[in-house]
Amino acid sequence: IQSAEPGTADSTVAVIGSSVNQDGRSSSLTAPNGQSQQVAIKDAWQSSGAAPCSMATLGLHGTGTPLGDPIE
Repeated sequence: IQSAEPGTADSTVAVIGSSVNQDGRSSSLTAPNGQSQQVAIKDAWQSSGAAPCSMATLGLHGTGTPLGDPIE
């Protein structure tokens, strides 16, 4: 957790919730599953205890691949 110093360009940064989701049943280890990704995001929100509308920024990972981009 990092708190911003007054007068700096940084904002308050904290990891308040997280989630992972991989059931091993996708077509390959690196093939994303959109429905499972939605579940992981909802689980992270729930683990944070914060309302999604109260969050200004979410840090998410995308693969940047032709297969993953349309799904993610």
